[in-house]
Order: sequence, then C-alpha cells, then structure tokens
Amino acid sequence: LFKDLKNEKEISEDEMYKCQDQVQDITNDFTNKIDEVTAEKEKEIIEF
Repeated sequence: LFKDLKNEKEISEDEMYKCQDQVQDITNDFTNKIDEVTAEKEKEIIEF
C-alpha cells in the first residue's frame, strides 16, 4: 500500500518508511498484548 502511494508520487520515500515503521510499532504492541493475555490464560488453565 505505502509502496503504491510512493510509486504514484502521493508520498515521499521518507514518508513511506515512516508509515511502515508506525504500522510495525502498532503490530508489535498488539503482538505483545496478545502474548500477555495468552500467558495469563495458560496460567489460569494450569491452575485448574
């Protein structure tokens, strides 16, 4: 998506990389939250 915008001259290369970094940061945050919730659920299951 960002590469398409860059290729169409809608955004600069710097903007493309900034957007990609932002998306990666958001993805990492949610992955960490999922890992935390999964660990809590595993702990609950083991306790039963």
